Amino acid sequence: MKKKFLCLILALAMLLSLVACGNNNTPGNDQDPPPANTDNNDATPPSDDGPAEFQPATFDYDTIYNNAFPGFEDRLAVAKDPNNTTDQRLALVAAAEAKLLEGGAIVPNTTKGGNYAIGRGIPYTISTVQWGSDNNRYEHAIATTDYITTADRMAIKELWNGTRGTGTYMEQLHAYLDEHGYEVADGYNMVYTSDPSTWDVMATFQSVNSEWTCNTLDGLLKYDVENVQQFALATSYDVSDDGLVYTFHIREGVKWVDSQGREVDEVQADDWVASMQHVFDCAGGQEELLTGVIAGAEEYVTGENPDFTQVGVKAIDKYTLEYTLVEPFSVFPSMMGCCGVFGPLCRSYYESQGGKFGVEFDNAADTYTYGRTPNNIAYCGPYLITNWTEKNIIVFQANPTYWNAENVANKTINVYYVGGDDPLQTYNMMKDGQVVSAGLNASALEQAKVDGLYDDYHYQTGTTSDTFVGFYNMARRAYANYTDETKLVSPQTHGSADEIDIDNGVVTSDILDDAARTHAALNNTNFRLAMTFANDRGSVNGQGVGEELKYARLRNSYVPANFASLEEETTVTVDGKSYTFPAGTWYGEMLQAFLDADGFPVMVWNPDVDGGSGDGYDGWYSPDNAKAYLEKAVEELAAQGVEISAENPIQIDYTYPANDPLYTNQANAYEQSIRSALGGLVQVNLLGADSYDEWYYSGYNVYEGYDMNFDIAFISGWTPDYGDAATYLDTCLSQGAGYSTASMGLW
Repeated sequence: MKKKFLCLILALAMLLSLVACGNNNTPGNDQDPPPANTDNNDATPPSDDGPAEFQPATFDYDTIYNNAFPGFEDRLAVAKDPNNTTDQRLALVAAAEAKLLEGGAIVPNTTKGGNYAIGRGIPYTISTVQWGSDNNRYEHAIATTDYITTADRMAIKELWNGTRGTGTYMEQLHAYLDEHGYEVADGYNMVYTSDPSTWDVMATFQSVNSEWTCNTLDGLLKYDVENVQQFALATSYDVSDDGLVYTFHIREGVKWVDSQGREVDEVQADDWVASMQHVFDCAGGQEELLTGVIAGAEEYVTGENPDFTQVGVKAIDKYTLEYTLVEPFSVFPSMMGCCGVFGPLCRSYYESQGGKFGVEFDNAADTYTYGRTPNNIAYCGPYLITNWTEKNIIVFQANPTYWNAENVANKTINVYYVGGDDPLQTYNMMKDGQVVSAGLNASALEQAKVDGLYDDYHYQTGTTSDTFVGFYNMARRAYANYTDETKLVSPQTHGSADEIDIDNGVVTSDILDDAARTHAALNNTNFRLAMTFANDRGSVNGQGVGEELKYARLRNSYVPANFASLEEETTVTVDGKSYTFPAGTWYGEMLQAFLDADGFPVMVWNPDVDGGSGDGYDGWYSPDNAKAYLEKAVEELAAQGVEISAENPIQIDYTYPANDPLYTNQANAYEQSIRSALGGLVQVNLLGADSYDEWYYSGYNVYEGYDMNFDIAFISGWTPDYGDAATYLDTCLSQGAGYSTASMGLW
């Protein structure tokens, strides 16, 4: 499932931008990504656009994957058994994540939030639901003309907690603001760090392309500011007795308009049929969200049955929409927040822009203009995009034809581009009143104290469901950016290896050059874990947020520990052992139990942090564990013919944007941490990019594993599509089904 793949730029973008509520700035992709390669063994030949000199005769992806993820997919398959209750599924997903973490192929790192901020943005006027797109909707977001005091923020938070689910929060909030002398501002201005590569929300899995576009259309259901799901373009829905058929009744009289507000059609049930077929046609990654959920979707995507009429989405009549599921799926309504796959597509407007369906679809045709700019999409949501100037500004104006126009709080939203070169840029924009809020990075924090704003107005933002991780590239082929062979060139010698056979544990080559040795090391579980335990994440993160908050945004698992809890006492059997968890047990508590049972020395659940949390501390960093795992790795690799010594260390290429002083400081802190903990047996090569775009093209903006130009990258992460913990783990499925495996050099 590929829709919400994020970039680490989010973590520091939050320091440079609005932090009042949910803000989600993600780099884009300058071209539509090609479909994923799903060959079992040999990689598709690298692109002719760039070099890939080091090409072993065979990369056995299946073997590499199975060595890195032993038992993971088996456990995840057990978790997804439709006979499980929702609680059993949650517990068994935790058991699967235990295997994922123990394999050491990913490095849990950070989340958003957890930093200090100052501003005028009012808390909880944007949904804070942990999945989907609704936490990027701004129609109810409001700001004040003055900074909000720390004390008033705390009071507003208590007000939200006390009114959540009652439908009265906004009314009581306005009363509180009036009583305490706050004036609501006209407009709500923010910043962004990367332009969308497409305005077609159904053609891409990257959140940079959906975070703004979701404000241009409504879905069937959406979460309000109290995180209660409400009807939007549906007025009601029914579920069949067997749980397989969902029938939505569409709101009548809703208009589709163009960017100038001119009516082009009426919203109707067929628009959701058109959108699902368009998702499949684009093959941008979101189609995988539907396979295994919607009847016939997998058969259509794989080509087994190319008849789209056999897919389980039907327009029964103009205002009645029907979805048929493969099997009962209790969290299906939470998927309605995914605007890319469950939002509507105006069929008539799409066709007027050269769009076609099925075998006739061709987004490269000269006549195909849909989604090229904000002027090439149709709107049925609260906002129209009336201006977009690349790397400058995006302007949203309230849609006068919107079905709920009277409840749109902001008539204008301006989103300003910031490049990240100046760590004080967003802070100064906030002081000047140009944007409503700013996170306080280390530089802005000190400036706020000098300006006298810190004591009365600073607050600490909460963490979110976004999880940023590091990836080890276990099948590296690119040693420079494929878009430009002069960019981020690896200093490692490479190109002389004939073959690396991981299957039988023997490395075979004419010369064990740097690349061959690194490849062997990164395919050793103990080596990867040694690297992970050696990473002083607090020191690295502190370069951006300061010493006081260096642990605040650290995350110790892939699925957030507080993502969900058990409704009832639940018993599951894992590897022949029975586990019973009481009602109210959090996901992280169960994950910790499974890790403890395996004797894996990490802390993913700390009962002493915020009453129990997986965030806010470093449960991984341990120089002692790092050395112990490295000793095992050195011995195992020596048996394969790979010597590791201070004179001949393993080289690891680490890419980062050198134009950003915060990332530069973090890169240096990471290198120092690895060198110190591993006694010089690992040499981290810091490859600094001249720009964010150059950095993105080392990993985030490339789609195939063979174009990933790094050995380890902290460049991306995940936010869930709907209310199921498995949406995180699905990113690590084999055969190219999971997006994250591409970041490991696979498929």
